[in-house]
Amino acid sequence: MDCGICSFATASGPIQASSFSLATTADGTVEVAYSRPGDGVNIAHFSNGVWTDEVALTTDLAMFPGQLRLAIAPDGTRWLSFIAGFTSLVVAHAPEGGPWTDDGVVATTPVGSLAVANDGTPFLVYAVVAPPGGIFVSTGVGAMTPEQVVAGASSSSRVAIGVAGTQPMIAYTSNSGTVSFAQRDPTGWITAPLSSNGYGVNALELAVSRHGDPAVAIAGDNLEVYRRSGATWSVSTIANPNAQSVAAAFDANDGLWFAASGSEIYLGNLAPNATPIQRIHRYCSGVGVSLTFDTAGNLQIVDECHGLLEAHTRQGTVSADYTATCNEIKSSLCTQACNCTGIANCCYFPGSASWCSGTRTGCEYDLTLHMCGDVEVSAATLSTCQAALPQATCATQSNEKGAALPAVCSALY
Repeated sequence: MDCGICSFATASGPIQASSFSLATTADGTVEVAYSRPGDGVNIAHFSNGVWTDEVALTTDLAMFPGQLRLAIAPDGTRWLSFIAGFTSLVVAHAPEGGPWTDDGVVATTPVGSLAVANDGTPFLVYAVVAPPGGIFVSTGVGAMTPEQVVAGASSSSRVAIGVAGTQPMIAYTSNSGTVSFAQRDPTGWITAPLSSNGYGVNALELAVSRHGDPAVAIAGDNLEVYRRSGATWSVSTIANPNAQSVAAAFDANDGLWFAASGSEIYLGNLAPNATPIQRIHRYCSGVGVSLTFDTAGNLQIVDECHGLLEAHTRQGTVSADYTATCNEIKSSLCTQACNCTGIANCCYFPGSASWCSGTRTGCEYDLTLHMCGDVEVSAATLSTCQAALPQATCATQSNEKGAALPAVCSALY
C-alpha cells in the first residue's frame, strides 16, 4: 500500500535499549532483540499496542553486545547473532516461547550479521581481519565450514546478509573503497560492485523480496538504495549525511521500503509512483531504526529516539484536512520563496537555517519532507503554521534572498 504521506499509531514501552533488531513471528507479534544498558540481551514483544519483555542471554553470556541481528525461521525457531566484547561473533537460538541456547563463538571478528533460509538454516556473514582475512559466510552452528567470499577485510568493514530460498547473498565494503554484492549459485560466488562510496559507510542492510530479488541500503555520505529486478540494478540516492543506521524490507507486493536514522528518522518507499520519503522524527538521539511487515501486512517501525523503544504502526493515509493544510502551507510558502528572487531560486529560511531548491517542485518536496507526515507534528500544530502564513516575508540571509518562515512554522522544520 502506498498511502502517500502515511499516518502512524505510536506506542512507547518501558524498555531502554542500546542496540536492537526486530523480526515478526507467525502470529504477527513483533519481537525486538536488544542489548540492555547493563549488558545481556533481552527480547521485547510488541503486540496489540502492548510491550512485554523476555530475558534471552544474561550478562555473563553477552558482554557488551552490539550489532544484534534477530531472524525467525518458518518453524518458529528464533536465531540471534551479536558481536560480544567488540571482538567475537556469538550465535544463540530458541523455540518460540522457549529457553535460549548459547551456541557459542562463531568467529573472532569486529562485524557480523545473520539471516535464515526458508528451510530454517541460519547463515552468517562476518569479516576476519587477521590473515588470512576476508569476508566469510558460514552455514548452521556447531561444526561449520566457513566459505571465503572475498580476500581482505579491515576493522571498518561492513557486512549484510539475506537469503533467497536457500541461497545466501551478501553486501559488503571492500578494502578498495567500494560496496559490493555477492550471490552464491551452484558454481560458486558471483560478485558485482554497487557503489564507489565504500569509505565511511556507517551501516548496510540487505533485504530480499519473495521472488528472490535483493535490495541493498547504504548509510554513508548519502543514503543510497539499490534494487535488482531480474539482472538489472537501479539506484536511488537521497542526500542525508546524518544517516547512521538503515533498515529495509519488502512488502507483499514487492514494494521496497527503507528507513534511515541519524539526527532524524526518515521512511522511504521505492514502489513505482509512490511518495518517495517522509520524516518520522524531527529530533532523534537514539541508536538506530528497524522496520518489518507483520503477517497482516502492517508496516512496523521501531526506534529508540526518546530513550525507550517505541513502535510506529502504519494506519494508512493522513486525513483529508491534514492533507489540505499541508498543501496550503507548501503552496503559500513556496510561492513566496520563489518570488523572493536572489542569486539562487526558491530559497526560504527556517530560523537561522537556509535552503534553496532552485525549483518550485524541489521546494514543495522539501516542505513535504520536513513539515508533513512527522509523527511528532499534529494536525493542530500544522494549522497554527497555516494561520501564520501571511506573516511570511522576503528577507536576506547569508547573502541570499528568500522567504523568512513565520516562527511557528520554523519550529516545525
